Amino acid sequence: MFATRAMGPLAAAAMMLAFTGTACAQDASADEKDSSAEFDNTKPLLPVAPPPPIALVPDSAELPETSAQAADQKLYRIALNLARSECDADDGKSCALGGEILYYGYGEVEKDVEATIPLFEKGCALEYLSACNLLAIAQYDTDKSEESHAASTQLLFDTCDKGYGYACSNAGFRSENGIGVPLDKARARGMYIKACDVGYGGGCLNAATAFANAIGGPKNEKRSYEFYGRACDLESLEGCFWKAYYEERGRAGLMPNAKGSAAQYDALCDKAHAQACAALGWMLQKGKGRGIKKDRDRARKLYLRACTLGSANSCNNLGIMHEYGEGGPTNYKAAVLLFERGCEAGGAGACNSMARMHTNGKGVARSLGAAAAYRERACELGWERACK
Repeated sequence: MFATRAMGPLAAAAMMLAFTGTACAQDASADEKDSSAEFDNTKPLLPVAPPPPIALVPDSAELPETSAQAADQKLYRIALNLARSECDADDGKSCALGGEILYYGYGEVEKDVEATIPLFEKGCALEYLSACNLLAIAQYDTDKSEESHAASTQLLFDTCDKGYGYACSNAGFRSENGIGVPLDKARARGMYIKACDVGYGGGCLNAATAFANAIGGPKNEKRSYEFYGRACDLESLEGCFWKAYYEERGRAGLMPNAKGSAAQYDALCDKAHAQACAALGWMLQKGKGRGIKKDRDRARKLYLRACTLGSANSCNNLGIMHEYGEGGPTNYKAAVLLFERGCEAGGAGACNSMARMHTNGKGVARSLGAAAAYRERACELGWERACK
């Protein structure tokens, strides 16, 4: 489990939780035809191109000389072997890299968490702080005893004290959830702030969430906005999104700035941020905000982009546009395909839409039994009206 939502390529995979599970509340409409105010980011929904084949035997001119070079070329087995040799030669960074490759089972390398421990231990002993952080994660995964949790949590605090922000954020998460230390949400908030102060964007995100949701202290939207801005300054796309969202909605005492936020969403969408694509699609579908004109054709394209990137609600929103002919011709079969994909990805609204299509026989054969099953699934996922 990791302490933040999204960070750098290898480090991001090492986070102890994708966030604290307390994201800012959204202004979601109860109307099944206007569920687009909900932003969701789940697993990828549409087929994507398979990754290029791994070159097991590169040209001699391109043969990597270091583990880092091999990892950059996605030659993970070679990278692991080189990392072990470099670790034996007291290169702490290589110890950490070799451990990461084993921990996540990159490429053709089989995942082996137990085997990471010696590598992370040596890297940590060599004062490579990332290895200390990763060691605490691996210890949590391999030994569930209270003694081990206490020891690995203390390691995170010690690593934080040496200035490693990732460990500060992870220590905050453990304090917030009482893992290895007494539950102390106020301490957690302080650790998230400390992580941000030493330049870790994920800590800024968690601090923003703590202020937005009264975790470890009173709610304070101005401080939340401040920390989202700091995360954005540290190149966190998530931080930039929420900063733009606050500005769009006029939160934290700000004047609403729909046009400015739309421009920020557009730039973030170009960087494959699903929620930003969804937010801009909703604004253009509804003409929402001062200076924003309806453009339903582009809204369709943005929802498709967001759906492809993993936004289940965007699949539902685009399906509704196809169902009712918004921004293009009515197409029930396309709507059903999109609803199904959104439902499979855990979108409650999409499951409810599938129930409606089966009830009315639109794009599928009429089936009250199938409709009931989809309605039950929507209820399980939190669509309250489907529970009645």
